Amino acid sequence: MNRILTFAWIMAAALCAASCDDKNDDNYEPAAATAADCMGVYFDSSNSKGTVTVSEEVNSIEVTLSRKVTDEAASVPITCVSKAEGLVVPATAEFAAGEATTSIAITFDGIQPSVVSNFALAIDERYADHYTQVDGATTYEGSVLRAAWKTISENVVFNVSFGGTTQEITSTLQQLGDTDRFRFKNFLDSPMDMYFKVGAESSYAGYNKIEPYANYDPYEGTEANGFYLADDNAETEDDRYPTWQLPNGTGVNWICILLSYPGYGDYSYISLDKQAGRVSIFMMETASGSYYNYIYINFKW
Repeated sequence: MNRILTFAWIMAAALCAASCDDKNDDNYEPAAATAADCMGVYFDSSNSKGTVTVSEEVNSIEVTLSRKVTDEAASVPITCVSKAEGLVVPATAEFAAGEATTSIAITFDGIQPSVVSNFALAIDERYADHYTQVDGATTYEGSVLRAAWKTISENVVFNVSFGGTTQEITSTLQQLGDTDRFRFKNFLDSPMDMYFKVGAESSYAGYNKIEPYANYDPYEGTEANGFYLADDNAETEDDRYPTWQLPNGTGVNWICILLSYPGYGDYSYISLDKQAGRVSIFMMETASGSYYNYIYINFKW
């Protein structure tokens, strides 16, 4: 009896193996072999896995590509499998000699706001290696959403005190669609908007960290964490730090916003529920070159 059962199991396993072997299928076709001179180009895993949400002012997003063989310069054809109306996909990705990573810009002047626009891309087969494991893939599917700015308040009042004077400066707080991205329009009467994300809970209960994501340059000091307010749309590097006047006539040369100080907690934070927060700044005054530090500016709306 045991021999009969054993034989039955062997036969069943053999039949299963035969049925699972694609090569026994009349329709089986082996995949194309990778060319000997293939550069192994792929879409990097660092690319967004979900929908990229942008503001009305943004007209493109970057998609990163990498390659295994980097010796020569190359113009790699990009296959646009599908795309929504209004998206423009470049025909090629350009690698300089020795360059392992590059990017292409997906532009979208014509897409409608508040509508998700999808696209699907693939590396041309002559440049794609489907068999070598890489940190990415030879195909990429993405989407972009152009969100509109929603006004939370047009009456955010900043109380600014320094040099023996106090003044109130009003700004508008806006949110990018339903994302965690916000901006203060014309921050402290400057010609620039202060863009930030509402981050993790700060060292002050009930308030969240302010984290910049545009219009800024990192503060490079080792003793503190902060950023300079800078204009991303400036035509030259010198124009990134425009000067302006506060309502009381004080000229401003630049502003550095202090985020945190080791051992002392967070210095800039916000609460959407409490409708209040604080930004702490360093500032250079233009007329005399006076340097003001640790100006604590409370705001509310």
